[in-house]
Amino acid sequence: MIGLIDSALKNRVASNLLMVFLVIAGLASLAALNVRIFPQIDTGQINVTVPYPGATPEDVETSIVRPIEERLEGLEGVDKINGLASSNVGVVFVDIAQGEDMSEMLDEVKNEIARITVFPQDAEAPQISEIEPDEIVAQILLYGDVSRSLLKQTADRVRRDLANKDELSLVQISGVPDYLIDITVSEAELRARGLSLTAISNAISAQSLDLSGGEIEDDRQLLRVRAMGERRSGEEFANIVVGTGQNGTPIYLGDVATISDGLSDDPIDAIYNGQSAAMVTVFRVGNEKTIANSQVVQEYLKDDIENVLPAGVSYEFWRDEAVNLSERIDLLVRNALMGLALVTVLLLLFLDIRIAFWVAIGVGVSFVGAFFPMLLFGITLNQLSLFGFILAIGIIVDDAIVVGENIHANFRKGKRGLEAAHLGVTRVARPVMFSVSTTIAAFVPILMVPGLFGQFLGQVSAVVIILLVLSLIESFFVLPRHLSHLSDKEPKWYSPRGLAEPVRARVAHRLRQFSEGPFRSAMDFVVVRPVMVAMIGLGIFFAAQ
Repeated sequence: MIGLIDSALKNRVASNLLMVFLVIAGLASLAALNVRIFPQIDTGQINVTVPYPGATPEDVETSIVRPIEERLEGLEGVDKINGLASSNVGVVFVDIAQGEDMSEMLDEVKNEIARITVFPQDAEAPQISEIEPDEIVAQILLYGDVSRSLLKQTADRVRRDLANKDELSLVQISGVPDYLIDITVSEAELRARGLSLTAISNAISAQSLDLSGGEIEDDRQLLRVRAMGERRSGEEFANIVVGTGQNGTPIYLGDVATISDGLSDDPIDAIYNGQSAAMVTVFRVGNEKTIANSQVVQEYLKDDIENVLPAGVSYEFWRDEAVNLSERIDLLVRNALMGLALVTVLLLLFLDIRIAFWVAIGVGVSFVGAFFPMLLFGITLNQLSLFGFILAIGIIVDDAIVVGENIHANFRKGKRGLEAAHLGVTRVARPVMFSVSTTIAAFVPILMVPGLFGQFLGQVSAVVIILLVLSLIESFFVLPRHLSHLSDKEPKWYSPRGLAEPVRARVAHRLRQFSEGPFRSAMDFVVVRPVMVAMIGLGIFFAAQ
């Protein structure tokens, strides 16, 4: 370490290049960092979804959910399995044990599911993915004195428009029931045509399907075969053949049933200003950026939505998380700048202005340079990581103050230039290294806290550790070279140093009076009467209980 410090002292270009590299790399990384409200959370869950069109919940449980559960029960690394069987689809949630690698477990689950041979022929290919929490970006409220069907159709149109944007991956509708195609068959028609409800139900199931036909793979490509035959409107259902007449003519569903398109009877009723309402919600997924997604939504509202809304339907930009995110980040940045300014003022009051200046520059360089390792280690800019910056302001200046003040002390003793810088930094290098190391050691266990709580706190701990390492590098390899240029030339009265020196001298005099007066007396009392001090401490402790 001493050899590296000496090399940096002797090479002015290397020290300056190191500082410039940290600044440039940090600024370049800042542009690439993902800005979020909260850090990326690993849920530790894998989702297995198997569509089974036309199946009842009982059939799905027997044919889909149970085989998956039985296959995954003995898999090492699986903590818990929860299955959900509903009409047309089976879903299994697999909780992965702490400490397991999610990518490896995802591959293991895929391999185990691929070995299942008892899935029904009509079941589609399993969809297996890691569950990632979705983060709301924006919400658009649609409302008006119109029918709920028209409001639903409008919300669907807005959702499709937004989902077709390359920047947006997940857009959902809420506040209105799902579509429902109502088919009513009279008993008289059934008897007259010799049909039954079971026959009609089977005909509808057979002729309204969206099935996977498997895959065709060669050396260059993989093709998925799919039969697209699902009916989506009452008119399409009316053309389903449900039987044949006495003369062999086909009997269509529309001939024997009354078919109407509408909404389900779910108790969902959103109201805004006394009018029916629906909500279109845009989510941030994966590595998408909240602010960038919000800008896409704002551009759509500005340029396109008026062409979509029918008469009587209005919209309101109900929620914009980009605004909340920007406000919270601005608040934390203002607090960080305020803390940095207060630290700088205190440095100016107690240290030579030249040392205070380079120490403050070192803090700024460490802050900017920290964005580079944050990008390397996948740490995003969020409320918790920014709090780590605020927490570290008062910590990272300590080593720079010790190094800078020791260099200045050697300068006052008559040493000059590189000699003063060499003696100043090498004499305190070991204690400064131990001091920073013990602080880092206190934050390292936080990185190992399991669960969601650990994932939140880990962001704060990681940022503080990065800043401590960078401040140590700056204090050993950059700061001494800059302070080697100290001179004993008297400053002009109007220069910054000439104006600050009287104030610093007055503060130093008051501090000396305090340390040699009340503080020394208190220390003498503590040293001479240790038993009494211990009893006073115990008394305060018990009184506070």
